[in-house]
Amino acid sequence: MRISVSFKNTIVYIICLLYAFLFVYAAVSKLLDFENFRTQLGQSPMLSVYAGIISILVPGIEIAIALALLYQRIRFWAILGAFTLMVMFTTYIIIILNFSSFVPCSCGGVLEKMGWTEHLVFNICFIIIALAGIFLERENVHNKKPKKYNSPITILLSCFIGGVSAVSLLYLLSENEIHRNNNFLRRYPPHPVTTIKGLNIKYNSYYIAGVDKDRIYLGNTTAPSHVFSIDTTLNNPETINIQLDNKNNTTFYAPQIRIHTPYFFLVDGNVPAIFKGSLSDWKAKKYWQGNHTFSQFEIISPSRFILR
Repeated sequence: MRISVSFKNTIVYIICLLYAFLFVYAAVSKLLDFENFRTQLGQSPMLSVYAGIISILVPGIEIAIALALLYQRIRFWAILGAFTLMVMFTTYIIIILNFSSFVPCSCGGVLEKMGWTEHLVFNICFIIIALAGIFLERENVHNKKPKKYNSPITILLSCFIGGVSAVSLLYLLSENEIHRNNNFLRRYPPHPVTTIKGLNIKYNSYYIAGVDKDRIYLGNTTAPSHVFSIDTTLNNPETINIQLDNKNNTTFYAPQIRIHTPYFFLVDGNVPAIFKGSLSDWKAKKYWQGNHTFSQFEIISPSRFILR
């Protein structure tokens, strides 16, 4: 059964729209979060050295190909360009999966939520779609201009080899630049800390007041006289109410709690005053009254402080 020309044109048109939407979406997502995109490229083991220029080239090429796909006169070459770019992206993923322990994804948008295996499958599917579009469009062009484009296999192989070679060469040059020329580029793993256990403290007004041997103490900017305490396994929570001996009725503006075992300190640099108490009973008395305000406070010992 022979497929009609109009049906082939419809299939090619749908393929072009799919690619145009994909490239425009990916490019716009990158540009909307450009600084993050460039930073992620800088952490890539393949693209660190060339992150600056690639962060501009990739969205630009994606938009250019997307626009070219909408013009029928150059549609064949536009699909070839889309095929080559997708081959390059796929080669990048294969190298990452085999030669790198980590790399941040820099695709942007919902594509960034995919894992590397999902990315690989996604790209291969679009490569197959591009191949179908190339052969269908080639038939249309060949019927109109039979002397042109008479060797699609050769063109496809050239694009495929060119795409793979370009990414591979980029990887080798980048590694050489980093390891041999030592231009002080530094890479950081995207997940240097692994969450073992967490605790939802519900409010963002807490801050770390200090720690001792087996407990963590959190102060609260909205409730300065209350301390939230929990052990280092994030169990046995306890809310403590500080009893303040404030005979002079000192007015506080922005008090904070500091823990230095076996004492705690309630400090307000705007007053300025320091109250001191024991962790055993959480009763505090005025320890120091100054004449000059300060903005920062650090404890060196139970009787020595640094003020700024």
